[in-house]
Amino acid sequence: MYWRPYVKNSFLYELQIMRGTALLSVVLIHFMNICVLKLPEGDATYWVYYYLGILAQYSVPCFLLIASILVSLSENKVSRNLPKFYMRKVPRIIIPYILWSILYILARYFTGSVTDTQIVSIRSWSFWLLWGKGYGHLYFVSIILQFYLVAPLLL
Repeated sequence: MYWRPYVKNSFLYELQIMRGTALLSVVLIHFMNICVLKLPEGDATYWVYYYLGILAQYSVPCFLLIASILVSLSENKVSRNLPKFYMRKVPRIIIPYILWSILYILARYFTGSVTDTQIVSIRSWSFWLLWGKGYGHLYFVSIILQFYLVAPLLL
């Protein structure tokens, strides 16, 4: 299969294979973490599960690579219309990111890992939202958002 840059509405099989492999690796990471938590550290299978989980952690940078490739292929004429590019990202990425962050932060508040002073602090909310620290799984969304801020300027 050959590379088809800047082809509109092209289904890139290579990226779909990468995406599927990365998706399976994310499932593997979560499965291996469960196994590692259940086994004693001295057990031989503990280390097998532990290192398989570590090897599968390529998946998050892989998803970031896929996002960057797709944005550069689909937005090759973006420099002419930056406001439209940014406005399309608001309902697709920014609003879900903010809503999920709020839900995770509230869940952390009700479980006691966020204090009363943190929940009302603008500084805490800024930190959580800007750096994806609302919960451990949200950091990669903030990285993608940062990429989307810079990508049109690079293209």
